[in-house]
Formats: sequence, C-alpha cells, structure tokens
Amino acid sequence: MAHRIPIRTLSRWASALAFSVLLLPGLALAQRPFDVLDPFYQEESARRAFYDGFALSGEIGYRSSGPFRQSPDADQRGPLALSFQLDYALASQIDLSAVFDVSGGLVSQLGGGPVRLSWIVVKPYWHNEHTDYAVRIAVDPVSEGGLGFRQTDIAFVSTSDLSPLISSDFAIGLRRAHVGYERLQVGDPLDIGLEVGDPELVRTRAIGNEIHLMWGHNLHFDPAGSNFFLTLLAEAMDYDLVESRPFEDTEPETADDADNEDRGRYRGGVGWVRAGLELNRPGYQFSPFVGVPMATWMDIEGETNTWGPRFQNLRFGLRLTLR
Repeated sequence: MAHRIPIRTLSRWASALAFSVLLLPGLALAQRPFDVLDPFYQEESARRAFYDGFALSGEIGYRSSGPFRQSPDADQRGPLALSFQLDYALASQIDLSAVFDVSGGLVSQLGGGPVRLSWIVVKPYWHNEHTDYAVRIAVDPVSEGGLGFRQTDIAFVSTSDLSPLISSDFAIGLRRAHVGYERLQVGDPLDIGLEVGDPELVRTRAIGNEIHLMWGHNLHFDPAGSNFFLTLLAEAMDYDLVESRPFEDTEPETADDADNEDRGRYRGGVGWVRAGLELNRPGYQFSPFVGVPMATWMDIEGETNTWGPRFQNLRFGLRLTLR
C-alpha cells in the first residue's frame, strides 16, 4: 500500500507552486514556428514510475524564447507552462495517459479555454535481460478541420542499469504535425533591427516532421531510486509554411486567396543540456530541473542563423507526481 500524503502537506506544495509562478520572469516565445506543449523526451524512462494503478503529475515551468518570432505579441500564452498528466495502468505492461495543458488558466489565451487536452498516450513496456524497453505512441486530438490528428508522435525508449548506482535512459522518436495557428507579426522575423511598425495578423499552416533524441544518465543516492540526472536532448524540424494575411488590402479586381498567401520553408534544430534532481518516495516523486540550449540553428528560405549557448533562453521548472 502506497504511503498517503496528508492534506496539510499537499496544501503546502500547492502554495509553493503558486508562489513559484509569481517568481518566474517575463515574456518568452516558442522554439517552433507554432506553440505546443511538449511533455516528451525529457528524462523519459522505459520503467513504470507508479504502483497503485494510476498516478497524477503536475509540471510548471518557464518556457524560453525562440528565434522564429520577434513580435512581443506573438505568443499570447505567455512564458509559463503548466500541465497535468494522468497515468493509468491499462494492463500489466501497458499504460494509458492523458496530458492536459492548463497554461491558459494562468495567462490569457486567445482562441482557447483554460484547460485543453493536449495529448493522449499509449505506452507498452517489456523487459529483456538487464534492459527495459517501451514504445510510446502519442496523438494530439485537436481537430484542424481535416482527417487525421494535428500531431502524432512515436518513440522508442530504453532504460538500463550500468552499475548499482548509475542508470541510463535513451529515447528516439519521430513527430508529424499539421498545425494551423495565428500570430501578430511586426516586420520581417529575420530582420531584427527593423523599426517596429503596425502589427499584422498572420494565419499560418505548418506541415512537416520532427526528429527527437534523448540520452541521459542518473546517479542514484538512496534505496528509493532518488537520483541526480544529466540529460542531452536534440531535436530537428522541417516544415512547409503557408501564410495568409486576411486583413491585408488588395485591389478589388485582383483580390483572391492566392494574392494574400506566402509559401515558405522553416528548418531548425536545437541541442539542450538538462540537469536536475529526482526525489523518490513511495507516495510521491518531486523533480526540479533546468535546461540550457547549447546550439541552435534556424533556416528560413535560405536565410540561416546559428547560435551557441544561450543562457538567456534557459528553461526551468519542477514536476510533482502523486502515485
């Protein structure tokens, strides 16, 4: 029987989470050309982390800015990411999970409510010799008015013990996305030095693929499996973008949908280093973390930019799991 946590203790943790929200800094933009909650490839394990058939996790974090959009109004959701995940043991070696994005409950979110179902996940496990394996299949159920899912992600995950004190996690996966979104844009996103003009509404469809890679090591320091972790992450993306400006003036005799559409290509990649602490107890798991982008590359229609370590764009947060 798992250890039960007193209501007073839960209340203290809730107060600490609320207080940490007030301490987080100002605006930040998404790394991708569109905003997305991404709970995957972050210290992901091929081993089940709960015991009584279900678990509830909450994560709050600061989302770093990305180079794609320069308008301060581009991301209406703000810098804070708040999400919850419900895990259920569907069978002895299969988990079913639902991930909810509740960032809209902290800041105003145009075109969406305070709670959104972001991902539905199925994860079968198996064990061979001294290594655990899993395949994770996740879909974003939001409809874009067509057939199929807005986003589909499939990954292979493995976890192995290298010694009594050190374990290793590895994950590789592919993602397919067909996402429509709106943003306010001031000038050309590549010409950062331009004078700020009047913002314009831009509607974009992003269609493309991503590849993700995660490799991490964990140093365990107690019998419950608590550990310090260091994780390397890499992601690369390739998107076709179709942009339209519905309120742009055109001549009446030539105005049609094609006149207001721009077609382009967005390619990018980023490598991260994440570090943190995972404290495990029978009834809960608590994990603060910090991540720094070590290398970033972006190519928009042949215009290429690269960056080295960007400490001003770090991400940090904490995750709490009740199990």
